[in-house]
Amino acid sequence: CAIVTRINSTASDVGIGFVEGDGAITLVDSTAEPSRLFGTTQFLGVGTIEDDPETLRFGQDNNDDDNDDEDGCGGLCFVQGDKFIEVEVDKYFPEPSSFPFFVQPYALNRHDPTLLVIWSNGTKPERPSGFY
Repeated sequence: CAIVTRINSTASDVGIGFVEGDGAITLVDSTAEPSRLFGTTQFLGVGTIEDDPETLRFGQDNNDDDNDDEDGCGGLCFVQGDKFIEVEVDKYFPEPSSFPFFVQPYALNRHDPTLLVIWSNGTKPERPSGFY
């Protein structure tokens, strides 16, 4: 879970959770003004590999409708100031097998922290495994 509070808050102020769930990694881009805080849920919010059509074709039934990544910010999100921005990972990587790790690594580019780098498992010939 990634939580933010307002600037100059006190210990008794309430924080706002903007990415809910476990399997989270957080990153901070302190070069931006105001700073950007990134957070994720498990599998970058795309879903477990058991939900992948390639797995389901072998007769497995995984009817998991708990919508644990539907908290309003998706599986990868960042907050900058008072704006919450969802990074729509599943728009570009819709197959759950793209992100096979519960805690999926990602990073901000060290030389240009405006660039977010993720690793994806190859799922199609036109999208091989690699860093994107």
